[in-house]
Amino acid sequence: MWFLAWLLLLIPAGKGAPTAPFPPNRAILVQQDYRIPLRWSIPGKRFRLRVFREGQLWRDEMVDGQEFFLHAQRGVPYKWSVESTIGKAKFESEFILASAFEFRRDGRNGGPGQPGSNGLQIQAELKRDSAGMNLYLRYRQEQYHFLLLEPEVPFVISARGGDGGKGLPGRDETATSYATDGKNGGNAGWGGVVTIRTHDTPWRKYLVIDVSPGQPGEGGSPGYSRDPERSPSSGQSGKPGRPGKIHTQVGP
Repeated sequence: MWFLAWLLLLIPAGKGAPTAPFPPNRAILVQQDYRIPLRWSIPGKRFRLRVFREGQLWRDEMVDGQEFFLHAQRGVPYKWSVESTIGKAKFESEFILASAFEFRRDGRNGGPGQPGSNGLQIQAELKRDSAGMNLYLRYRQEQYHFLLLEPEVPFVISARGGDGGKGLPGRDETATSYATDGKNGGNAGWGGVVTIRTHDTPWRKYLVIDVSPGQPGEGGSPGYSRDPERSPSSGQSGKPGRPGKIHTQVGP
């Protein structure tokens, strides 16, 4: 799990205004480009950079300056550290390149004839800083920090209801029993609730929210009967679900 980084470390850069390292610690980067700029701000001109991928040392090299471009793989956790060749100044951070431009907490689809579950509740906050547009997401005890680096590519937050399951088919006629009706389909799950807190930011520029209900399950097909007077019926479709809600809060 990648937990929410509520506080970015600001490290003095010597001369000039302090700058924050990039990417922010434990951020999930949302961008199409695979190239990630690593930036740090500790005293020195030459540094030893080490990059760990999935816990294994992947890069170990000397770097002049305070920036290095890394080609990252999607969905893979990276941890990197920089150490100055003079003194004991050191910096460590972690990040991951998002595997998809979405966050889903949809309801589950129902089994045969069973209802879909409702979409879940998600809390979101959009907040800009020097790194870019930060999206903080919370679901139950889970917390995530996404960094939206390409506003023209919308990020999807989905709390869609689950689909109802299709009804079981009826039983065909046998020598000892009549054919039976198909079973009813499952009801559709309702859409969930997404609460968005913004800070003078039009969230529709960055986000697409889906709180639509699921689809009701179809009724099961009737069993086969040789007697047209005893022809069974198809099951009824499940009941449709209700769309969820989107709440917007504007904070300082």
